[in-house]
Amino acid sequence: MRPRGIIVVSALAAAGLLLSTFPASADSRSPVAPPAPTRVSTPATSDPSADSPTKLADLCWNRENRWWCSNRTPAPIYEAGTTNIIDYLLTNPSVFACRAEGNRNNNGPHPNRWEWTNGDVTGRWGYVMDSWISSETDPLPVC
Repeated sequence: MRPRGIIVVSALAAAGLLLSTFPASADSRSPVAPPAPTRVSTPATSDPSADSPTKLADLCWNRENRWWCSNRTPAPIYEAGTTNIIDYLLTNPSVFACRAEGNRNNNGPHPNRWEWTNGDVTGRWGYVMDSWISSETDPLPVC
């Protein structure tokens, strides 16, 4: 039989190891991106791709280990898996962590694509519809 002290120390060490695998909430790095939103109904007037002519877009670019893309503003950011707008991108260009394919959200070149980013108002992480991004998003890593 093990002494009680060893069991308690072992349990605390395991808990510390487990906690150390998650980034702190104040960490500015992107958390692991959850699945893209499942359904967002977008009126034609809020889909920026609806009134933009078809043209070749500039590519998103990587600078100092961060992916930058040109985008329209204010771009709504959706909570993962919901239709809730949780923040907005107010800057152009903006930093994006990765891209994911989800449900259809626009009529642009990537109608099912969403990009994972954090907002400029509250700093919350969420997804932006690909149609709000004017750069070609193929270079972004997959979430």
